[in-house]
Amino acid sequence: MQLLKLSPFELFEIAECFDIDKNLLNQKLLKLQLLYHPDSNNSSKQELGLVSSYINQCYSLLTSELERASFLASKWIDFDIKDDKSRFVVNQYYDALEEVFELQSLLNKNDVDAINIVKVKVLNASVRLAKTLASKESALVNKELIIKDIITLKYL
Repeated sequence: MQLLKLSPFELFEIAECFDIDKNLLNQKLLKLQLLYHPDSNNSSKQELGLVSSYINQCYSLLTSELERASFLASKWIDFDIKDDKSRFVVNQYYDALEEVFELQSLLNKNDVDAINIVKVKVLNASVRLAKTLASKESALVNKELIIKDIITLKYL
């Protein structure tokens, strides 16, 4: 089925950027599930099950900031945090990891100030990703910052 070849952004017919309209995404999810859910269609249940599962996977990717950022980074700047080749890149950004580990150790102390600091760091990383992953052109210019922010979101 052709739907299985579409990217998550193509499937949901939304702009390919980090900042997405979650209300629009939810509306499109409902429409897609009405069309392709195995219980609401007389077509092949097995085929519809695959499509419905793919729709849910794409929706999960788009609703997760880390997964959405990772998807765009792998497509636009050839960075995949799950890929073995990227371990070299992650090692280059050890300072970002070191900061994350320091924050994690503060979190383990259940200090309210530390928790607030971590919340601010995560929010800042998300806001920067929204700006730097607004387009492919922006991503190419801000590659190092994108990688640092993805590392922050992944490990915090």
